[in-house]
Amino acid sequence: MLALLLFAFNDLSGKWSTLQDSPTFPTLFCMFATGSLCFGGWWLKDHARASDGKGSAQAASPRWSEGRTFLIGMGVGITNAVGMVLILHAFELGKAGLVSAVVALNVLIVLLYTRFVVKDRFSGLELSGMSMAFVGIIMMRIFS
Repeated sequence: MLALLLFAFNDLSGKWSTLQDSPTFPTLFCMFATGSLCFGGWWLKDHARASDGKGSAQAASPRWSEGRTFLIGMGVGITNAVGMVLILHAFELGKAGLVSAVVALNVLIVLLYTRFVVKDRFSGLELSGMSMAFVGIIMMRIFS
């Protein structure tokens, strides 16, 4: 529920920034600085917990090195930055609800990746969520 509210806040603030004719670079800087601080704090908390011996055995012996984590994180961050530029331009041209719904399809892409690459099975809740997202996009396209 918290993720739902934060994603909604992110989309609404993105739309608001385009309505206010905010420059793209400072808007993106604020978005990514906030995200970096949140995830950096989370990482520091997990790192401190693992070094104190309070974390799980998996946290004490990570599967990835910190260097690999950083490189993969940079790749994900760069693609996220490109996506956010495209989203801000979409907010300039379209309705916030429609843009947010199309952007929300990235969850579908991640779930399909986990199914076909990672080989995870979908739960009933995940299947129903994917179906509702897909039907919602089709309905918005038909009725717009």
